[in-house]
Amino acid sequence: MFYTALILILLTAAASFSLSRFISTRILGFIAAGMSGLAALLLLGGSILDVPTPPPMIWAIFDETSITFIPAFDSVQRMLSVLLLSGGSVTLLALALSIAPSVRTFGNLFAWSLIALAAALVGISSSLTLIPFAWASAALAGYSAVRSSRTLRSGTILPWNLALSLLASLVFLVGAQLALPNPAIDQALGPAALMIMLLACLMLAEGAPVHSTLDEIVQAPTALDGLLHSLAFPILAVSAAFSAIKQVGPLPPFVSVGVALLGLLSILTYTIGALREHGLRTFLGWQASAQASLVIVTLAIDTPLATLAAPVLLSNAVLALIAGALAITKLERFTGSDDYTQTRPQTNLVAAGVIWMLAGFAAIGFPPFWGFWGRWWLFEAAYDQRVWLLPPILAANVLTLFAYLAPLGRFWMLIQPATATADSRTRFTLQARLIDPLVVVASLLLLLLLVLGLAPQLAWSWALSALPGAPASLPISGAAYALASAAGVFLLLLLLLLSQRKSARQPFQSAKVEPVVLAPDTLSVSQQALVQPGRPSSVLRWFWSILIVVSRGARLAFALFEQRFYLAGILLGLMLLILSMAQ
Repeated sequence: MFYTALILILLTAAASFSLSRFISTRILGFIAAGMSGLAALLLLGGSILDVPTPPPMIWAIFDETSITFIPAFDSVQRMLSVLLLSGGSVTLLALALSIAPSVRTFGNLFAWSLIALAAALVGISSSLTLIPFAWASAALAGYSAVRSSRTLRSGTILPWNLALSLLASLVFLVGAQLALPNPAIDQALGPAALMIMLLACLMLAEGAPVHSTLDEIVQAPTALDGLLHSLAFPILAVSAAFSAIKQVGPLPPFVSVGVALLGLLSILTYTIGALREHGLRTFLGWQASAQASLVIVTLAIDTPLATLAAPVLLSNAVLALIAGALAITKLERFTGSDDYTQTRPQTNLVAAGVIWMLAGFAAIGFPPFWGFWGRWWLFEAAYDQRVWLLPPILAANVLTLFAYLAPLGRFWMLIQPATATADSRTRFTLQARLIDPLVVVASLLLLLLLVLGLAPQLAWSWALSALPGAPASLPISGAAYALASAAGVFLLLLLLLLSQRKSARQPFQSAKVEPVVLAPDTLSVSQQALVQPGRPSSVLRWFWSILIVVSRGARLAFALFEQRFYLAGILLGLMLLILSMAQ
Protein backbone atom coordinates (compact mmCIF):
# COMPACT_ATOMS: atom_id res chain seq x y z
CA MET A 1 0.00 0.00 0.00
CA PHE A 2 2.92 2.36 0.55
CA TYR A 3 4.00 2.55 -3.07
CA THR A 4 0.37 2.92 -4.16
CA ALA A 5 -0.13 5.87 -1.82
CA LEU A 6 3.13 7.49 -2.91
CA ILE A 7 2.40 7.10 -6.63
CA LEU A 8 -1.14 8.42 -6.09
CA ILE A 9 0.20 11.62 -4.52
CA LEU A 10 2.83 12.14 -7.21
CA LEU A 11 0.34 11.57 -10.04
CA THR A 12 -2.01 14.13 -8.49
CA ALA A 13 0.88 16.60 -8.29
CA ALA A 14 1.66 16.04 -11.98
CA ALA A 15 -2.01 16.57 -12.87
CA SER A 16 -2.04 19.82 -10.88
CA PHE A 17 0.98 21.06 -12.84
CA SER A 18 -0.52 20.21 -16.23
CA LEU A 19 -4.14 21.28 -15.61
CA SER A 20 -3.40 24.55 -13.83
CA ARG A 21 -4.50 26.70 -16.77
CA PHE A 22 -7.61 24.74 -17.65
CA ILE A 23 -9.30 23.86 -14.33
CA SER A 24 -10.22 26.09 -11.43
CA THR A 25 -7.57 26.13 -8.71
CA ARG A 26 -10.18 25.41 -6.04
CA ILE A 27 -11.24 22.22 -7.83
CA LEU A 28 -7.58 21.14 -8.10
CA GLY A 29 -7.27 21.80 -4.38
CA PHE A 30 -10.29 19.63 -3.63
CA ILE A 31 -8.79 16.85 -5.75
CA ALA A 32 -5.43 17.17 -4.00
CA ALA A 33 -7.08 17.05 -0.57
CA GLY A 34 -9.13 14.01 -1.58
CA MET A 35 -6.14 12.12 -2.93
CA SER A 36 -4.11 12.84 0.20
CA GLY A 37 -6.97 11.57 2.34
CA LEU A 38 -7.30 8.48 0.14
CA ALA A 39 -3.58 7.78 0.51
CA ALA A 40 -3.97 8.02 4.30
CA LEU A 41 -6.85 5.54 4.16
CA LEU A 42 -4.75 3.16 2.05
CA LEU A 43 -1.94 3.19 4.63
CA LEU A 44 -4.40 2.81 7.48
CA GLY A 45 -6.18 -0.05 5.74
CA GLY A 46 -2.89 -1.75 4.94
CA SER A 47 -1.86 -1.65 8.59
CA ILE A 48 -5.22 -2.99 9.77
CA LEU A 49 -5.37 -5.77 7.17
CA ASP A 50 -1.67 -6.60 7.71
CA VAL A 51 -0.72 -6.26 4.04
CA PRO A 52 2.74 -7.79 3.29
CA THR A 53 5.61 -5.32 3.36
CA PRO A 54 7.05 -4.45 -0.09
CA PRO A 55 10.72 -5.27 -0.73
CA PRO A 56 13.35 -2.61 -0.01
CA MET A 57 14.56 -0.39 -2.81
CA ILE A 58 18.26 0.45 -3.22
CA TRP A 59 18.59 4.01 -4.46
CA ALA A 60 22.38 4.31 -4.76
CA ILE A 61 25.57 2.39 -3.97
CA PHE A 62 28.87 4.10 -3.04
CA ASP A 63 31.75 1.68 -2.58
CA GLU A 64 30.49 -0.58 0.19
CA THR A 65 27.73 1.78 1.37
CA SER A 66 24.23 1.56 -0.07
CA ILE A 67 21.40 4.05 0.36
CA THR A 68 18.35 1.86 0.88
CA PHE A 69 14.72 2.88 0.93
CA ILE A 70 12.82 0.48 3.19
CA PRO A 71 9.09 1.23 3.47
CA ALA A 72 8.76 -1.25 6.35
CA PHE A 73 6.72 0.68 8.89
CA ASP A 74 7.07 0.08 12.55
CA SER A 75 4.30 1.36 14.80
CA VAL A 76 5.73 4.89 15.06
CA GLN A 77 6.34 5.29 11.33
CA ARG A 78 2.89 3.92 10.53
CA MET A 79 1.17 6.35 12.89
CA LEU A 80 3.22 9.33 11.69
CA SER A 81 2.55 8.51 8.02
CA VAL A 82 -1.20 8.32 8.52
CA LEU A 83 -1.05 11.52 10.58
CA LEU A 84 0.97 13.28 7.86
CA LEU A 85 -1.36 12.40 5.00
CA SER A 86 -4.61 12.97 6.90
CA GLY A 87 -3.36 16.31 8.23
CA GLY A 88 -2.20 17.20 4.74
CA SER A 89 -5.67 16.47 3.42
CA VAL A 90 -7.22 18.84 5.97
CA THR A 91 -4.78 21.68 5.31
CA LEU A 92 -5.11 21.31 1.52
CA LEU A 93 -8.90 21.46 1.91
CA ALA A 94 -8.59 24.66 3.95
CA LEU A 95 -6.20 26.10 1.36
CA ALA A 96 -8.64 25.29 -1.45
CA LEU A 97 -11.54 26.92 0.41
CA SER A 98 -9.51 30.11 0.85
CA ILE A 99 -9.22 30.55 -2.94
CA ALA A 100 -11.99 32.11 -5.01
CA PRO A 101 -13.85 29.65 -7.30
CA SER A 102 -12.97 31.53 -10.49
CA VAL A 103 -9.20 31.70 -9.89
CA ARG A 104 -6.91 29.67 -12.16
CA THR A 105 -3.16 29.26 -12.82
CA PHE A 106 -2.42 28.52 -9.15
CA GLY A 107 -2.27 24.75 -9.58
CA ASN A 108 1.48 24.81 -8.91
CA LEU A 109 0.67 25.72 -5.31
CA PHE A 110 -1.06 22.39 -4.71
CA ALA A 111 1.41 20.47 -6.86
CA TRP A 112 4.41 21.60 -4.82
CA SER A 113 2.48 21.01 -1.59
CA LEU A 114 1.80 17.41 -2.63
CA ILE A 115 5.46 16.93 -3.55
CA ALA A 116 6.43 18.20 -0.08
CA LEU A 117 4.03 15.65 1.45
CA ALA A 118 5.50 12.87 -0.73
CA ALA A 119 9.05 13.81 0.29
CA ALA A 120 8.02 13.83 3.93
CA LEU A 121 6.40 10.41 3.52
CA VAL A 122 9.63 9.06 2.06
CA GLY A 123 11.63 10.64 4.87
CA ILE A 124 9.50 8.95 7.53
CA SER A 125 10.14 5.46 6.17
CA SER A 126 13.78 5.76 5.04
CA SER A 127 17.17 4.74 6.34
CA LEU A 128 19.40 7.32 8.01
CA THR A 129 21.44 7.99 4.89
CA LEU A 130 18.35 8.76 2.80
CA ILE A 131 16.59 10.96 5.38
CA PRO A 132 18.63 14.13 4.63
CA PHE A 133 17.80 13.88 0.92
CA ALA A 134 14.11 13.65 1.82
CA TRP A 135 14.53 16.69 4.09
CA ALA A 136 16.14 18.68 1.28
CA SER A 137 13.40 17.67 -1.17
CA ALA A 138 10.66 18.64 1.29
CA ALA A 139 12.36 22.00 1.98
CA LEU A 140 12.73 22.78 -1.73
CA ALA A 141 9.14 21.76 -2.49
CA GLY A 142 7.82 23.72 0.47
CA TYR A 143 9.67 26.87 -0.55
CA SER A 144 8.42 26.43 -4.13
CA ALA A 145 4.86 26.18 -2.78
CA VAL A 146 5.31 29.41 -0.83
CA ARG A 147 6.71 31.12 -3.92
CA SER A 148 3.79 29.80 -5.98
CA SER A 149 1.34 31.48 -3.60
CA ARG A 150 2.85 34.84 -4.74
CA THR A 151 2.70 36.26 -1.24
CA LEU A 152 6.41 36.77 -0.51
CA ARG A 153 7.22 40.45 -0.37
CA SER A 154 10.65 40.22 -1.98
CA GLY A 155 12.45 37.66 -4.08
CA THR A 156 15.88 39.27 -3.86
CA ILE A 157 16.71 38.46 -0.22
CA LEU A 158 18.20 35.19 0.93
CA PRO A 159 15.47 32.60 1.73
CA TRP A 160 16.62 31.88 5.26
CA ASN A 161 14.13 29.10 5.87
CA LEU A 162 15.24 27.20 2.79
CA ALA A 163 18.92 27.82 3.49
CA LEU A 164 18.77 26.61 7.09
CA SER A 165 16.59 23.62 6.20
CA LEU A 166 19.19 22.56 3.63
CA LEU A 167 21.90 23.17 6.24
CA ALA A 168 20.00 20.94 8.67
CA SER A 169 19.91 18.25 5.97
CA LEU A 170 23.68 18.53 5.52
CA VAL A 171 24.29 18.35 9.28
CA PHE A 172 22.11 15.25 9.57
CA LEU A 173 23.96 13.66 6.64
CA VAL A 174 27.27 14.18 8.45
CA GLY A 175 25.86 12.53 11.56
CA ALA A 176 24.38 9.66 9.56
CA GLN A 177 27.74 8.99 7.90
CA LEU A 178 29.50 8.97 11.27
CA ALA A 179 26.91 6.51 12.55
CA LEU A 180 27.60 3.98 9.79
CA PRO A 181 29.39 0.81 10.98
CA ASN A 182 33.02 1.19 9.89
CA PRO A 183 35.90 -0.77 11.44
CA ALA A 184 38.33 1.99 10.56
CA ILE A 185 36.44 4.50 12.70
CA ASP A 186 36.37 4.34 16.44
CA GLN A 187 33.01 3.26 17.82
CA ALA A 188 33.20 6.14 20.30
CA LEU A 189 31.89 8.36 17.49
CA GLY A 190 28.42 6.89 18.00
CA PRO A 191 27.36 9.36 20.73
CA ALA A 192 28.82 12.26 18.75
CA ALA A 193 26.93 11.15 15.63
CA LEU A 194 23.71 10.87 17.61
CA MET A 195 24.24 14.34 19.08
CA ILE A 196 24.80 15.80 15.60
CA MET A 197 21.66 14.17 14.22
CA LEU A 198 19.50 15.37 17.12
CA LEU A 199 20.84 18.91 16.68
CA ALA A 200 19.88 18.68 13.01
CA CYS A 201 16.38 17.58 14.05
CA LEU A 202 16.11 20.63 16.29
CA MET A 203 17.23 22.84 13.41
CA LEU A 204 14.57 21.42 11.09
CA ALA A 205 11.92 21.88 13.79
CA GLU A 206 13.01 25.55 14.08
CA GLY A 207 14.66 25.02 17.45
CA ALA A 208 16.70 27.77 19.08
CA PRO A 209 18.32 29.83 17.68
CA VAL A 210 16.88 29.53 14.16
CA HIS A 211 13.24 30.42 14.66
CA SER A 212 13.17 33.77 12.85
CA THR A 213 13.40 31.86 9.59
CA LEU A 214 9.61 31.51 9.96
CA ASP A 215 9.22 35.24 9.40
CA GLU A 216 9.20 34.70 5.64
CA ILE A 217 6.97 31.63 5.78
CA VAL A 218 4.15 33.36 7.67
CA GLN A 219 3.68 35.57 4.64
CA ALA A 220 2.13 32.52 2.97
CA PRO A 221 -1.52 31.51 3.43
CA THR A 222 -2.30 30.15 6.88
CA ALA A 223 -3.23 26.69 5.64
CA LEU A 224 0.04 26.37 3.71
CA ASP A 225 2.00 27.53 6.74
CA GLY A 226 0.20 24.87 8.78
CA LEU A 227 0.96 22.21 6.18
CA LEU A 228 4.68 22.91 6.24
CA HIS A 229 5.58 24.03 9.76
CA SER A 230 2.80 22.58 11.86
CA LEU A 231 2.73 19.23 10.08
CA ALA A 232 5.45 18.17 7.65
CA PHE A 233 8.65 19.53 9.22
CA PRO A 234 7.85 18.62 12.86
CA ILE A 235 6.90 15.08 11.81
CA LEU A 236 10.06 14.76 9.73
CA ALA A 237 12.24 15.97 12.60
CA VAL A 238 10.68 13.71 15.24
CA SER A 239 10.62 10.62 13.01
CA ALA A 240 14.30 11.15 12.17
CA ALA A 241 15.09 11.46 15.88
CA PHE A 242 13.22 8.20 16.52
CA SER A 243 15.19 6.45 13.75
CA ALA A 244 18.53 7.81 14.96
CA ILE A 245 17.99 6.69 18.56
CA LYS A 246 16.70 3.32 17.39
CA GLN A 247 19.73 2.63 15.16
CA VAL A 248 22.59 4.20 17.12
CA GLY A 249 21.33 3.33 20.58
CA PRO A 250 20.22 5.14 23.72
CA LEU A 251 21.54 8.59 24.49
CA PRO A 252 24.61 8.82 26.73
CA PRO A 253 24.00 10.89 29.88
CA PHE A 254 25.93 13.98 28.73
CA VAL A 255 24.23 13.95 25.32
CA SER A 256 20.83 13.51 26.97
CA VAL A 257 21.39 16.47 29.27
CA GLY A 258 22.65 18.67 26.41
CA VAL A 259 19.69 17.89 24.16
CA ALA A 260 17.25 18.39 27.05
CA LEU A 261 18.75 21.79 27.93
CA LEU A 262 18.68 23.00 24.33
CA GLY A 263 15.12 21.78 23.87
CA LEU A 264 14.07 23.38 27.15
CA LEU A 265 15.59 26.68 26.04
CA SER A 266 13.58 26.43 22.81
CA ILE A 267 10.34 25.73 24.70
CA LEU A 268 10.68 28.72 27.02
CA THR A 269 11.91 31.04 24.28
CA TYR A 270 9.11 30.23 21.87
CA THR A 271 6.37 30.20 24.48
CA ILE A 272 7.31 33.70 25.62
CA GLY A 273 7.79 34.80 22.02
CA ALA A 274 4.22 33.75 21.20
CA LEU A 275 2.89 36.10 23.88
CA ARG A 276 4.07 39.23 22.10
CA GLU A 277 2.70 38.29 18.67
CA HIS A 278 -0.43 40.05 17.45
CA GLY A 279 -0.44 38.13 14.17
CA LEU A 280 -1.88 34.68 14.76
CA ARG A 281 0.05 33.08 11.91
CA THR A 282 3.33 34.07 13.54
CA PHE A 283 1.87 32.94 16.86
CA LEU A 284 1.17 29.51 15.38
CA GLY A 285 4.77 29.31 14.11
CA TRP A 286 6.10 29.96 17.62
CA GLN A 287 3.78 27.31 19.04
CA ALA A 288 4.73 24.71 16.41
CA SER A 289 8.41 25.11 17.25
CA ALA A 290 7.70 24.93 21.00
CA GLN A 291 5.64 21.75 20.65
CA ALA A 292 8.26 20.05 18.47
CA SER A 293 10.98 21.02 20.95
CA LEU A 294 8.92 19.44 23.75
CA VAL A 295 8.89 16.15 21.84
CA ILE A 296 12.67 16.33 21.36
CA VAL A 297 13.06 16.89 25.12
CA THR A 298 10.89 13.82 25.71
CA LEU A 299 13.16 11.72 23.50
CA ALA A 300 16.14 12.78 25.61
CA ILE A 301 14.67 10.84 28.58
CA ASP A 302 15.49 7.15 28.31
CA THR A 303 12.52 5.52 30.02
CA PRO A 304 9.57 3.47 28.69
CA LEU A 305 7.11 6.16 29.72
CA ALA A 306 9.01 8.83 27.78
CA THR A 307 9.14 6.54 24.75
CA LEU A 308 5.38 6.19 24.98
CA ALA A 309 4.80 9.92 25.55
CA ALA A 310 6.72 11.22 22.51
CA PRO A 311 4.35 10.04 19.71
CA VAL A 312 1.33 11.01 21.82
CA LEU A 313 2.63 14.56 22.29
CA LEU A 314 3.51 14.88 18.60
CA SER A 315 0.13 13.67 17.30
CA ASN A 316 -1.74 15.84 19.79
CA ALA A 317 0.33 18.92 18.89
CA VAL A 318 -0.12 18.45 15.13
CA LEU A 319 -3.90 18.04 15.33
CA ALA A 320 -4.30 20.94 17.77
CA LEU A 321 -2.15 23.24 15.60
CA ILE A 322 -4.11 22.35 12.47
CA ALA A 323 -7.39 23.08 14.28
CA GLY A 324 -5.95 26.45 15.34
CA ALA A 325 -4.87 27.16 11.76
CA LEU A 326 -8.43 26.51 10.54
CA ALA A 327 -9.77 28.99 13.11
CA ILE A 328 -7.24 31.59 11.92
CA THR A 329 -8.31 30.97 8.31
CA LYS A 330 -11.91 31.73 9.21
CA LEU A 331 -10.84 34.88 11.08
CA GLU A 332 -8.87 36.08 8.04
CA ARG A 333 -11.78 35.37 5.73
CA PHE A 334 -14.13 37.73 7.63
CA THR A 335 -11.67 40.38 8.83
CA GLY A 336 -8.96 40.42 6.16
CA SER A 337 -6.16 40.12 8.73
CA ASP A 338 -4.76 37.66 11.24
CA ASP A 339 -3.97 40.47 13.69
CA TYR A 340 -6.36 39.96 16.59
CA THR A 341 -5.86 43.51 17.88
CA GLN A 342 -7.46 44.91 14.70
CA THR A 343 -11.17 45.47 15.35
CA ARG A 344 -12.50 46.43 11.92
CA PRO A 345 -14.68 45.02 10.56
CA GLN A 346 -16.39 44.04 13.79
CA THR A 347 -18.07 40.67 13.82
CA ASN A 348 -18.70 37.82 16.22
CA LEU A 349 -16.98 34.59 15.16
CA VAL A 350 -18.51 32.35 17.79
CA ALA A 351 -17.71 28.98 16.24
CA ALA A 352 -14.14 29.93 15.30
CA GLY A 353 -13.60 31.27 18.82
CA VAL A 354 -14.75 27.99 20.37
CA ILE A 355 -12.44 26.07 18.02
CA TRP A 356 -9.53 28.33 18.96
CA MET A 357 -10.17 27.95 22.68
CA LEU A 358 -10.48 24.16 22.53
CA ALA A 359 -7.36 23.97 20.35
CA GLY A 360 -5.51 25.87 23.08
CA PHE A 361 -6.78 23.48 25.75
CA ALA A 362 -5.71 20.53 23.61
CA ALA A 363 -2.29 22.06 22.93
CA ILE A 364 -1.42 22.28 26.64
CA GLY A 365 -2.78 18.79 27.33
CA PHE A 366 -5.81 19.77 29.37
CA PRO A 367 -7.86 16.70 30.30
CA PRO A 368 -9.62 14.87 28.77
CA PHE A 369 -7.81 15.64 25.51
CA TRP A 370 -5.25 13.22 24.06
CA GLY A 371 -2.28 15.36 25.02
CA PHE A 372 -3.08 14.97 28.71
CA TRP A 373 -1.78 11.38 28.73
CA GLY A 374 1.37 12.39 26.88
CA ARG A 375 2.17 15.03 29.47
CA TRP A 376 1.17 12.69 32.30
CA TRP A 377 3.71 10.10 31.13
CA LEU A 378 6.30 12.79 30.43
CA PHE A 379 5.99 14.19 33.95
CA GLU A 380 6.29 10.72 35.49
CA ALA A 381 9.40 9.99 33.39
CA ALA A 382 10.95 13.38 34.18
CA TYR A 383 10.24 12.90 37.90
CA ASP A 384 12.28 9.70 37.81
CA GLN A 385 15.26 10.98 35.77
CA ARG A 386 15.15 14.74 35.07
CA VAL A 387 13.06 16.35 37.78
CA TRP A 388 14.50 19.79 36.97
CA LEU A 389 12.57 19.70 33.68
CA LEU A 390 9.19 19.90 35.40
CA PRO A 391 9.04 23.56 36.59
CA PRO A 392 9.99 25.13 33.21
CA ILE A 393 7.60 22.87 31.29
CA LEU A 394 4.74 23.67 33.68
CA ALA A 395 5.51 27.39 33.39
CA ALA A 396 5.51 27.07 29.59
CA ASN A 397 2.09 25.38 29.77
CA VAL A 398 0.63 28.24 31.79
CA LEU A 399 2.05 30.86 29.42
CA THR A 400 0.76 28.91 26.42
CA LEU A 401 -2.75 28.84 27.84
CA PHE A 402 -2.57 32.57 28.54
CA ALA A 403 -1.39 33.23 24.97
CA TYR A 404 -4.26 31.18 23.52
CA LEU A 405 -6.88 32.95 25.64
CA ALA A 406 -5.78 36.47 24.64
CA PRO A 407 -7.24 36.42 21.05
CA LEU A 408 -10.67 35.25 22.27
CA GLY A 409 -11.69 38.89 22.75
CA ARG A 410 -11.37 39.35 18.99
CA PHE A 411 -13.21 36.16 18.08
CA TRP A 412 -16.11 36.94 20.42
CA MET A 413 -16.39 40.67 19.91
CA LEU A 414 -20.07 41.60 20.26
CA ILE A 415 -19.86 45.35 19.57
CA GLN A 416 -21.31 46.39 16.22
CA PRO A 417 -20.53 49.72 14.53
CA ALA A 418 -23.27 52.27 15.12
CA THR A 419 -23.05 53.48 11.53
CA ALA A 420 -24.09 50.13 10.06
CA THR A 421 -27.70 49.39 9.23
CA ALA A 422 -29.66 46.69 10.99
CA ASP A 423 -29.92 44.55 7.84
CA SER A 424 -26.18 44.67 7.15
CA ARG A 425 -25.32 43.85 10.78
CA THR A 426 -27.71 40.89 10.81
CA ARG A 427 -26.53 39.57 7.45
CA PHE A 428 -22.84 39.82 8.32
CA THR A 429 -23.28 38.26 11.76
CA LEU A 430 -25.28 35.34 10.38
CA GLN A 431 -22.66 34.80 7.69
CA ALA A 432 -19.89 34.82 10.31
CA ARG A 433 -21.76 32.35 12.49
CA LEU A 434 -22.61 30.04 9.60
CA ILE A 435 -21.15 26.55 10.04
CA ASP A 436 -18.80 26.13 7.12
CA PRO A 437 -16.50 23.21 6.18
CA LEU A 438 -13.56 24.70 8.07
CA VAL A 439 -15.47 24.64 11.35
CA VAL A 440 -16.75 21.13 10.68
CA VAL A 441 -13.28 19.76 9.92
CA ALA A 442 -11.73 21.50 12.93
CA SER A 443 -14.50 20.10 15.12
CA LEU A 444 -13.77 16.61 13.84
CA LEU A 445 -10.07 17.00 14.67
CA LEU A 446 -10.85 18.13 18.20
CA LEU A 447 -13.41 15.34 18.55
CA LEU A 448 -10.70 12.84 17.58
CA LEU A 449 -8.41 14.24 20.27
CA LEU A 450 -11.27 13.98 22.76
CA VAL A 451 -12.08 10.38 21.80
CA LEU A 452 -8.43 9.34 22.08
CA GLY A 453 -8.22 11.04 25.45
CA LEU A 454 -11.31 9.26 26.75
CA ALA A 455 -10.40 5.91 25.18
CA PRO A 456 -6.58 5.71 24.93
CA GLN A 457 -6.90 1.96 24.49
CA LEU A 458 -7.70 2.59 20.80
CA ALA A 459 -4.28 4.11 20.09
CA TRP A 460 -2.61 1.56 22.37
CA SER A 461 -3.98 -1.44 20.51
CA TRP A 462 -3.28 0.08 17.08
CA ALA A 463 0.23 1.50 17.39
CA LEU A 464 1.53 2.34 20.85
CA SER A 465 1.74 -1.22 22.19
CA ALA A 466 4.29 -2.15 19.50
CA LEU A 467 6.66 0.73 20.29
CA PRO A 468 10.21 -0.49 20.92
CA GLY A 469 10.92 0.06 24.60
CA ALA A 470 7.30 0.78 25.50
CA PRO A 471 5.74 -0.59 28.71
CA ALA A 472 4.18 -4.03 28.66
CA SER A 473 0.70 -2.65 29.38
CA LEU A 474 -1.04 0.68 29.10
CA PRO A 475 0.23 2.70 32.10
CA ILE A 476 -3.07 4.30 33.10
CA SER A 477 -4.44 3.68 36.55
CA GLY A 478 -8.08 3.91 37.49
CA ALA A 479 -7.43 6.99 39.61
CA ALA A 480 -5.73 8.81 36.75
CA TYR A 481 -8.54 7.94 34.36
CA ALA A 482 -11.14 9.12 36.86
CA LEU A 483 -9.21 12.38 37.36
CA ALA A 484 -9.06 13.03 33.63
CA SER A 485 -12.77 12.31 33.19
CA ALA A 486 -13.73 14.53 36.13
CA ALA A 487 -11.59 17.37 34.80
CA GLY A 488 -13.22 17.02 31.39
CA VAL A 489 -16.71 17.18 32.90
CA PHE A 490 -15.68 20.22 34.95
CA LEU A 491 -14.37 21.96 31.81
CA LEU A 492 -17.61 21.24 29.94
CA LEU A 493 -19.75 22.56 32.78
CA LEU A 494 -17.58 25.65 33.11
CA LEU A 495 -17.93 26.43 29.40
CA LEU A 496 -21.69 25.99 29.56
CA LEU A 497 -21.96 28.30 32.56
CA LEU A 498 -19.80 30.95 30.92
CA SER A 499 -21.83 30.78 27.71
CA GLN A 500 -25.07 31.40 29.63
CA ARG A 501 -23.72 34.18 31.83
CA LYS A 502 -24.79 37.70 30.94
CA SER A 503 -22.32 40.51 31.35
CA ALA A 504 -23.48 43.25 33.72
CA ARG A 505 -21.33 45.82 31.93
CA GLN A 506 -23.09 47.74 29.17
CA PRO A 507 -20.53 49.08 26.69
CA PHE A 508 -21.24 52.47 25.22
CA GLN A 509 -21.57 52.17 21.45
CA SER A 510 -20.48 55.24 19.59
CA ALA A 511 -19.19 55.86 16.11
CA LYS A 512 -16.38 57.97 17.58
CA VAL A 513 -15.15 55.33 20.01
CA GLU A 514 -13.40 52.27 18.62
CA PRO A 515 -13.39 48.99 20.57
CA VAL A 516 -10.03 47.72 21.72
CA VAL A 517 -8.64 44.19 22.07
CA LEU A 518 -5.74 44.17 24.51
CA ALA A 519 -2.75 41.89 24.04
CA PRO A 520 -0.38 40.70 26.82
CA ASP A 521 2.35 43.06 25.65
CA THR A 522 3.58 44.02 29.10
CA LEU A 523 4.33 40.45 30.11
CA SER A 524 6.07 39.67 26.83
CA VAL A 525 8.19 42.84 26.90
CA SER A 526 9.27 42.14 30.48
CA GLN A 527 10.53 38.72 29.36
CA GLN A 528 12.10 39.96 26.13
CA ALA A 529 15.60 38.87 27.13
CA LEU A 530 14.49 35.24 27.11
CA VAL A 531 13.27 35.52 23.51
CA GLN A 532 16.57 36.71 22.07
CA PRO A 533 18.36 33.31 22.10
CA GLY A 534 15.70 31.90 19.82
CA ARG A 535 16.23 34.33 16.97
CA PRO A 536 19.41 34.17 14.87
CA SER A 537 19.10 37.83 13.96
CA SER A 538 20.22 38.82 17.45
CA VAL A 539 23.08 36.31 17.33
CA LEU A 540 24.19 37.60 13.94
CA ARG A 541 24.06 41.21 15.14
CA TRP A 542 26.12 40.25 18.18
CA PHE A 543 28.66 38.48 15.95
CA TRP A 544 28.72 41.44 13.58
CA SER A 545 29.39 43.86 16.46
CA ILE A 546 32.33 41.68 17.56
CA LEU A 547 33.73 41.76 14.03
CA ILE A 548 33.40 45.55 14.00
CA VAL A 549 35.35 45.84 17.28
CA VAL A 550 38.07 43.46 16.04
CA SER A 551 38.37 45.27 12.73
CA ARG A 552 38.72 48.64 14.47
CA GLY A 553 41.45 47.26 16.70
CA ALA A 554 43.27 45.80 13.71
CA ARG A 555 42.92 49.10 11.88
CA LEU A 556 44.47 50.96 14.82
CA ALA A 557 47.34 48.47 15.03
CA PHE A 558 48.14 48.58 11.34
CA ALA A 559 47.85 52.36 11.20
CA LEU A 560 51.01 52.65 13.33
CA PHE A 561 53.10 50.82 10.75
CA GLU A 562 51.18 51.46 7.54
CA GLN A 563 53.03 54.61 6.44
CA ARG A 564 56.46 53.23 7.39
CA PHE A 565 55.94 50.04 5.45
CA TYR A 566 54.66 52.03 2.52
CA LEU A 567 57.76 54.28 2.44
CA ALA A 568 60.04 51.30 2.94
CA GLY A 569 58.42 49.54 0.00
CA ILE A 570 58.91 52.58 -2.22
CA LEU A 571 62.60 52.93 -1.22
CA LEU A 572 63.24 49.24 -1.87
CA GLY A 573 61.55 49.54 -5.25
CA LEU A 574 63.68 52.56 -6.16
CA MET A 575 66.87 50.81 -5.05
CA LEU A 576 66.06 47.75 -7.15
CA LEU A 577 65.29 49.96 -10.13
CA ILE A 578 68.60 51.87 -9.77
CA LEU A 579 70.59 48.64 -9.41
CA SER A 580 68.96 47.09 -12.46
CA MET A 581 69.67 50.21 -14.54
CA ALA A 582 73.28 50.35 -13.32
CA GLN A 583 73.88 46.79 -14.52
